[in-house]
Amino acid sequence: MSTRQGYGSRLTAERGHVLMPRHYDPCVLRPSIVGCVVVAVTAGLAAVASAPPAAARTKATPARGDFTGRLSIGGGRKLFLQCRGTGGPTVILDSGIHDSSDPWTLTQTEPPVPSSPPVFDGVARFARVCRYDRPGTVRYTDPPALTTRSTPVRNPRSLTNMARDLRALLRRSRIPGPYLLVGHSYGGMIVRRFAQLKPGQVAGMVLADAFGTNIRELFGPELWPDYVELLNHPDTPFDSDPRFETADVDGAIDSLLNGPGLPPVPLAVLSKTEPFGAPPGVSPRLLRKLEEVWPKVQALNATLRPQTPHIFATGSDHYVQLHDPDLTTSAIRLIFNRARRPAPRVVIGGGRLRVGRSGRVSVRLACPPRARRSCAGRLRLSRGGATLGSRRFRLRVGRRAVVGVKLSRGARRLVRAKQQVGAVAAGRTTVPDGPARSARRRVVLVAR
Repeated sequence: MSTRQGYGSRLTAERGHVLMPRHYDPCVLRPSIVGCVVVAVTAGLAAVASAPPAAARTKATPARGDFTGRLSIGGGRKLFLQCRGTGGPTVILDSGIHDSSDPWTLTQTEPPVPSSPPVFDGVARFARVCRYDRPGTVRYTDPPALTTRSTPVRNPRSLTNMARDLRALLRRSRIPGPYLLVGHSYGGMIVRRFAQLKPGQVAGMVLADAFGTNIRELFGPELWPDYVELLNHPDTPFDSDPRFETADVDGAIDSLLNGPGLPPVPLAVLSKTEPFGAPPGVSPRLLRKLEEVWPKVQALNATLRPQTPHIFATGSDHYVQLHDPDLTTSAIRLIFNRARRPAPRVVIGGGRLRVGRSGRVSVRLACPPRARRSCAGRLRLSRGGATLGSRRFRLRVGRRAVVGVKLSRGARRLVRAKQQVGAVAAGRTTVPDGPARSARRRVVLVAR
């Protein structure tokens, strides 16, 4: 097995790497978590170097600043969440089955693929990005261990409950939506279920070598039960631990097939080109079947939305975010740019505007019907580049309103002296997940 073939591969410590847990494939075809594997040391150093000081962490929130903490989602349960970066829509990273959020912060690359930054740090350079630990998932520590950062739950878990956990976490975090959801392997099923439950909270999606709904049919009734058993119990030291994450895979497929399609948002699909790693004792027939059906699973994922780019991570196995972090980050950035919708342009009423004795001017504004829920921004009156007065505003979609702008003392004296003054009314509207837009209208300020 080449070093590009997975987290079960070995690089020597003499080559300047640090030991990390040897891992198995989330689709259950990888060496089990026994022994060690080496991961590029730059990822670990980057994580340490970028960790915020304790004082900064206490002031941060999930919606702002470098946040790391555990949030209550109800029922006495807490989930681990880490967020970094600025800019919307916020990117949410969801790992495959059994995996904590650690893989998004690590790399295992070969030249010419750069070993830094990992996906989490790379996305944080242009967007707000968050990762979280599902209960019962495995930390990439030495030795490997089940996460203690999220409260354990009963297993096996339904796909709907996993998606509801994510929904509860985002609601508790007060991170404004909609979100760009990124799902690796079984995480792709989770983000798709989230999109079915809350379609208005999804701005875009990236499926990174993700599980698909046609895999059961492609395996057939003879081999499918063996694959599901291997998926949930992949010969790890944690297989018998009741806290270890397992899933109701058949129920997950049924819930997606019986639910609505994806909302009309941009989508990208990333797929591997190298074989899955296999733990000892796995049936060669099962392996051959998986390699046979997996390209068809990926092809179906790419048809979920029109004009979906299907990107192949050449030379990578199932862990595309580890072996091709720059490609994975670029795919996320592509959908991020496609998902960013500009703010609605507010409509400004023109004509002659009377200036009251208090120096207040009433300006008519309207929010176009095709806008989102509201138009929000700032209205500015100016003359020759100099600001005469300004006022923040927020309007509901399809509604008109009159916004009062109080002029500066100098502007009031100018209007009283000239009786009428030409000016420009400019409204700049903004939204969390897109570029601002401006509207301009010439007006005349008339003294009473």
